[in-house]
Parts: sequence; structure tokens; C-alpha cells
Amino acid sequence: MNLEELREALRYRTGYGARDTVDDARLNAYLNQAVRKVAGEVPSGVVAQEFRFMLEQDIATSTISCHSSDGVAFALVTTTATFTNLSDRRYNGRWIHITDTDGVVHTRRVMSVQRESVSTWSTSDGLSGVHDTIYVDRPWINNTDAALSYRVTTKDYSIPGHFQDVLSVVIDPEDGYFEIPHNVTPQELERMRLGQWEASGAPQAFALGDFQQLRTPHDTPTVAAHASETWGDSNVDGPAGTFSYRYCLVRGAMNAQSSPLSDRTGAQPSPSSKMGIPRIISAPSKPSAQLAATWTGAAISVVSIDQGYPEILQND
Repeated sequence: MNLEELREALRYRTGYGARDTVDDARLNAYLNQAVRKVAGEVPSGVVAQEFRFMLEQDIATSTISCHSSDGVAFALVTTTATFTNLSDRRYNGRWIHITDTDGVVHTRRVMSVQRESVSTWSTSDGLSGVHDTIYVDRPWINNTDAALSYRVTTKDYSIPGHFQDVLSVVIDPEDGYFEIPHNVTPQELERMRLGQWEASGAPQAFALGDFQQLRTPHDTPTVAAHASETWGDSNVDGPAGTFSYRYCLVRGAMNAQSSPLSDRTGAQPSPSSKMGIPRIISAPSKPSAQLAATWTGAAISVVSIDQGYPEILQND
């Protein structure tokens, strides 16, 4: 039974409302409220949903040095490529712990990791050749520190926004099967981390974290036909429909190589285009004007205004 049929059943039983847009909206609100109330009373085992993701390994190779004039940039001084697959943004949104010269650990959020040449930096920074640059969310305490120890880690993982609770967490369900024993509150988990946040071993507790969302874009995107690309796949011809388009801001991507999308034929994209799920996402923008699309015809180009982010976030 669809929403229209539910409205008609309610009108038949109650005699409520005329068949117009105002009363349709009122009935929709009543039905949605009823669904939310019933969902809150249904046993969790009936509505439980499994969500799988890959754990992300820590990175602590070689040392990093701060930029002489850019307080949010650190160069990873190494002769080998420590960060791989930078184009899928898998490192954006992770955390980095940096130990200063006095042994104090400072925590920053990774905004972006870029592969850059030495020309991007001052020659006084003492770098040569291509290196990885880690951009963070807050400036460092000075612009002279070099050869600092660091660790890139993930202290929390994103789950779908419609999840209301986390009932259990199981690591390696097929082969090792280890269920984290304690479901605690976020405050309890933070207290447990004090003094042992770098401890190794099997995790003993988990908690549902805080809701995170990027700010909502408030512009209306513009759309136009993009003749150099094709809309849809080559197995279908004719009109596809008339659509408006919205976009979201995202930061980072989890499980970039293990969560591919597929086209209408079920074909998988190449590994380099497997973007995974966003680590953090905004609410959608306003809808664009409508534009007709045709299978195998011109693609649709969606353009938004410059959001005013620094360069390190432009590609997100």
C-alpha cells in the first residue's frame, strides 16, 4: 500500500478532509507521526539492520615537519609513498596525533593529504623531491618544528544517518568473530580513553557518537547539457525524464575500495573511481531548475558557487 492509498483508507474510515494539496499534506503529517510512534514501540530485533565497514589502520611512518609559512601544513619526510590512492580522499576527516619536542601530544583533524613537489615549500624547509603534505584543521604551535613523531588514526566511524542506535559491534564476523563486550554512553567511553587512548589490543567498549553534519549549502545549483559526456548507459534509448538536481558537501570517504556503486547494467566502476561513503556529509542544497535528459544523450552538468573553502577542501 502506497502513501496515496493510505490517505484514501484514512478518508474512507474517518470522512476527514477534502482531496486537495492542503489536506493531503495534513494527512501525510499524521501518517508520518503514526509511523514514527509505531517504530519506537517495535522490538529492536524486528527493525535491526546490519552495516559493515572496514577498520582503518594507523599510519606512523617516518616523521613530519611543519611548513615555514603555512601553519596547517605538514610535510611527511620520507623517500617512499606512505599515503596511497589520494584521489579517493580516504584520509580526509581522520585524526592525527603529533608529538612536539617536549613530548606533548597534540590532536588535529586531517583535512586533506596532497602529493606535492618541493617547489610548493620554501627551500629553507629542507625538503627535496616529491613528498606527501598533510593539511590539518588548526595551525601548529610554531613554524619551525621538524622531525616530529605522528600517528594518523580513526577514533570514530560514520554510520548511516537513519540509524537510531548501535546494538552490537562485531569485528571480523566471518573468520575471527570478536564481539566488543560493553555498550556504554559516549561520556563513559571518553572517560575510559583517559590515560590509555594509545593502548593497543582488542577494544572492550563502544558507544553511539555525536551526530555530525557539514553546513548546508544555501545556493541553487545551475544545470546545463554537457555534450562531451553521455547520460546513462548505452543499453537504453529514448527519454529518461525531466529532473532537478541537488548536491551535498562531503568530507572524506570510508571504505573507498570496498563500497563501489554500479550502473544500471550492474557493471562495477574501475577501482580508482570507488569513492565509498562520505565520512561527513551536509544536508542537500536547494533543487536546481528542471532539465530533460535522454538516454545516451548529453550528460547534465551541475554547477554550484564557490563555497569559500580553502584550497584543501575544494575537491571535497
